[in-house]
Amino acid sequence: MSKRISEQYFDAVGELAGGDGRFYRITDEGESPLVAVVAYDDVPEDGHTTAFSFGLSSAVHPEWVHSRPELLISVKSKDPAWGLCMGEIVRNYRQESLFSYGTILHFRQRVAEESPMTSFLIFASTLLDPEDNQLSLSDRKIVLSQMYPIHEDEAQVVREVGVEKFFWKMDIDFYDVQRPSVRRG
Repeated sequence: MSKRISEQYFDAVGELAGGDGRFYRITDEGESPLVAVVAYDDVPEDGHTTAFSFGLSSAVHPEWVHSRPELLISVKSKDPAWGLCMGEIVRNYRQESLFSYGTILHFRQRVAEESPMTSFLIFASTLLDPEDNQLSLSDRKIVLSQMYPIHEDEAQVVREVGVEKFFWKMDIDFYDVQRPSVRRG
């Protein structure tokens, strides 16, 4: 008997992360489809936490023809709140958002005490090599996008300068959840 889709997925991201992670169920027991997060300490380096969502790819959007997204977040923090927040965002917005590159999602409250950040930018993964961003499961192809914490006021900067310039040209350390807000200058 073949493994369930969630098991196939968690095995694949475990290989990418290099070990076993902590599993967090986001949806209530019996609630379907499953939304969960698996988090890895000290990945990609000491002091970082990296987490992967599961459940976004179970949503149905006609636009998702060739592949379906899942998310990852990687931050210089040991606080599991970052991964859990990603899971809650997937749970609450998977039916209404496509989670495409350039999407900005506002959580509207601090994710963790250590940071004033309340929003996220969805964009290409800088953590994984391009060939590792695609996972083939028995019933779907998944493309991993990265969710980057940003300050709420940075959404305006993204609109003004464009997502490409904001992401690649403004010298922002997107892993640093304690960085100051970037202003257009």
